Amino acid sequence: MVFAYTAANIANLESSHSPERLGPYYALAGGDKELGLKLYAWNSALSQTLYTPLQGLEVALRNALGGQLLAAGRIVAELNWGFWTGILAKRYEPLWRSHFRKAFNATGPLTRDQIFQPLDDLRRLRNRIAHHEPIINRNIAADYASILNLISYISPTTAQWIDDQSEIAAVIAAKPLVAIP
Repeated sequence: MVFAYTAANIANLESSHSPERLGPYYALAGGDKELGLKLYAWNSALSQTLYTPLQGLEVALRNALGGQLLAAGRIVAELNWGFWTGILAKRYEPLWRSHFRKAFNATGPLTRDQIFQPLDDLRRLRNRIAHHEPIINRNIAADYASILNLISYISPTTAQWIDDQSEIAAVIAAKPLVAIP
């Protein structure tokens, strides 16, 4: 069954989702509420399809870095992505040189900045997804490529496995017809 974008259904969706939440999508759709709601649904689909690769990155990262610290598995699993990203910040350069750079040897030597900057950007993307915020103005294909690159620095096999499961290309191709800047 195809959802009918009647005036009553649109009003009901606005009531359950709030004008503040739908406003950015309506703006992108030039005030066309049906198109705005389709953009909102597409944003949800993008978020959903990025969840698996982001999860793969987070798990690979914390296990790779945790392995350099010889920490117990439960401790590694309970620390959040912000911790694992933060520990790669410039102020921890000595830890990078002595331990953490070994976690990213799969494709050759890398600098801490080559890991930290894209990882921190993806952490912000993950937080936007977790808080149900718009991500449709981002270059999702570039974000996805960054996720795979970071994972491949740890494990090229894991990156291939995650890419094989991904439906990101199909979701990107299903974008509602609108000029998104």
